[in-house]
Amino acid sequence: MQRLRTARKGLEARLAGTGSQIYRSLMAKRASMVCILKAYQFYMDSCCFLPVKHLFSNKPSHNAVAGGRKLHIVHYAQRIEETGQRLSECARQIGVPFNFHGIAKKLEAVHVDDLGIDPDEVLVINSMLHLQTLMDESVVVERPNPRDMVLSTIRKMRPSVFIHTVNNGSHSNAFFMPRFREALQRYAALFDMMDTIAPRDNDKRLLVERDIFARCVTNIIACEGMDRVQRPQSYKKWQARSQRAGLKQLPLGP
Repeated sequence: MQRLRTARKGLEARLAGTGSQIYRSLMAKRASMVCILKAYQFYMDSCCFLPVKHLFSNKPSHNAVAGGRKLHIVHYAQRIEETGQRLSECARQIGVPFNFHGIAKKLEAVHVDDLGIDPDEVLVINSMLHLQTLMDESVVVERPNPRDMVLSTIRKMRPSVFIHTVNNGSHSNAFFMPRFREALQRYAALFDMMDTIAPRDNDKRLLVERDIFARCVTNIIACEGMDRVQRPQSYKKWQARSQRAGLKQLPLGP
């Protein structure tokens, strides 16, 4: 079974001390952006809980921009240039004035001055699961650590709304066994879900399991230190961290 093979390979790599090399090789073999988008669309269509994060992202953004004439979205994401090209083409097709400015920096190295914020525009900041790859205080002993640096920068931007989507889990535990058990439970459930919605030879399912699930499981199980980039925390920990940075939680709108 795919889930057992993935966990077994992660454990074997950990014991052999080759986790970092194997994870880098998985990243190097990553499919094209088009294939990943198709697989992610399949993943979205298959999971009733995934569209919820987009619903909660779009609704506050819509409420924030009501009555405004200019919208500025700061999106913490990966593959910036490819994303910008697709957004620019989409805006061109529907006739919406659009400017894209990609910043090729580490997330914690982005500063307010890099963004060209206009006081007259509505500023919306969005992060869909990307802040979970930042190192925290368990790795970076200097203060502030990258997570706190990013949240502090967001506070300085003074956005109308900041939407932060997280994986509510604790499989970033510094101790291996609790992390292993948590990851196994989470991803076993996801593999079970795939079993109910698509045959095992479905190309899109194979892509999801290989390029999303397997890479994450391998990194969580086989890697340590700076090489372990999959570090989700519970929403309560992120909430406390955000409050320490000076951010305030908004009520859920209608």
